[in-house]
Amino acid sequence: MKQNEDVDAFLTLLKAGLWENQVYRPFNSHINFFEIFKLAFEQSVMGLVAAGIEQINDADTGFNVPRDVAIKIAGEMLLLERRNREMNEFIADLVKSLRKERLYPILLKGQGIAQCYERPLWRAAGDVDLLMSEKDYERAKEYYKPYVDEYTKEIKSTKEFVVNVDTWVVELHGTLHCRVTNRLDKFLDKIQDECCNRGFARSWNNGNDLVLLPSVDNDILIIFSHIIKHFFRGGIGLRQLCDWCRLMWVALDKVDVGKLERRLKDAGIMSEWKAFAVVAVEWLGLPIKAMPFYSPAFWWRWKASLIMDWALDSGNFGHNRNYSYYRRYPYIIFKAISLGRHIADFGRYFVIFPLDAIIVTLRKICIGLSVAIKGKRHE
Repeated sequence: MKQNEDVDAFLTLLKAGLWENQVYRPFNSHINFFEIFKLAFEQSVMGLVAAGIEQINDADTGFNVPRDVAIKIAGEMLLLERRNREMNEFIADLVKSLRKERLYPILLKGQGIAQCYERPLWRAAGDVDLLMSEKDYERAKEYYKPYVDEYTKEIKSTKEFVVNVDTWVVELHGTLHCRVTNRLDKFLDKIQDECCNRGFARSWNNGNDLVLLPSVDNDILIIFSHIIKHFFRGGIGLRQLCDWCRLMWVALDKVDVGKLERRLKDAGIMSEWKAFAVVAVEWLGLPIKAMPFYSPAFWWRWKASLIMDWALDSGNFGHNRNYSYYRRYPYIIFKAISLGRHIADFGRYFVIFPLDAIIVTLRKICIGLSVAIKGKRHE
């Protein structure tokens, strides 16, 4: 993996905050604190890095945060805590309003997975993602019709409906499809059925309100498939990987390893799991006992190093990638640029996961051509 002193310091602080472990190792005196701050922002892990800084209690480490950086981090944490509290209140009201309509959504990722952290309010908050049965998805769309505006969009192929409710972005999901492989999407249909129709769920006590979350064994695969989705479709970020690590840690005594192995093979993602398992253990500090199928073999460690390069280059959800061409150029030109980017990305994917790289890239090109023929900017 390509690394320098600033990246090394950033990862040390990230791991310290992720596991609340004290740091005694010395830091290079030439560390660029603004570069660390920039990386934390790009990866949406500012809260973890701030928690990591709190774990540095040994004066001999040589880690002295400049006053202006410390003030900025403190300000960011206050804003983050306030946003998380406000989002939790919004989710409570949202769930209550939907239940009055006899709609019972499953909260995905976000504030649900934040409960796996030592400091839930220091996890970067995103959108509100709700999983529903396909029937309830259509009913929920009708319910949110009054909120439809110019920013509302729907991806019909994956049944994703995005709408602004007050000051929050709510994403309704009628499927869990990742559009990586058909095999994975069919497997995710089974998970959706278990969560939405068969009661495979756990709950989060959000104040005085219970919010439904996927069962632990299903949540592990939902989070991991989401990682794979963004790895192949724009860029994987460290926040998503940290979410997976924290979930695996709190699920330590709940994972049926035999069942997990069968399901990973059924979904066709065992190779991906083994590569990302090395990232979780060796780069993010997850204890080996919490990661089934971890292998320190050179093959998987090499793949993990390439994955970390990709994560640091792309940023959270492709934060560092330039998508301005979508707005700057006429339709045909921006589609041609998009096609060129898919082909360039193929080389990076192919080195790590060759078979899936071929499937995903061909699928992207086919979808892109279909969309171009229809003359639409969104799939």
